[in-house]
Amino acid sequence: SLFGCGKTGGDMRVRGIDSEIYTDEDYLAAVQAVIAGFRDFQGCTLKEISYAGDETVRKEQEYILGFGDYDEGIVLLSSFTVDEHGGDGSLEPNHTYTRWGWYLARKNGGKWNIVTCGYG
Repeated sequence: SLFGCGKTGGDMRVRGIDSEIYTDEDYLAAVQAVIAGFRDFQGCTLKEISYAGDETVRKEQEYILGFGDYDEGIVLLSSFTVDEHGGDGSLEPNHTYTRWGWYLARKNGGKWNIVTCGYG
C-alpha cells in the first residue's frame, strides 16, 4: 500500500455479528467497504470493526436513507490509531479513536456505499 494511507493493522479484528436483520455475508460486504474507505485516512491504522447492533440500525435507518436512493442502511463501528502527525491534521496525534461510526447504504441488496462516518 502507498506510504501514508490508512492501513489495517496485522492484528485487525472483525468482531462477529449478532443480528436479526443482516447475514454474515451482508455484514462482511459492509466491512470490506469500510476497509476500502479507510484507505483515505492518512497515517492511521485500523484496529477493529464491529456491528453497531440492530437497535442502532433501526434508529438510524431514516437518517441513512436520506443520503440518496437507497432502501437499506447499516452502521458499523471501528477503532483506529493515529500517528504522531494527526493523520491529515484533522485528527488528534498519537490518539486511539474508538466507536468511530460508519454509515453505509445500498439498494436492492447491491454494493454498500459509505454515506458518512465519524462520531454521531
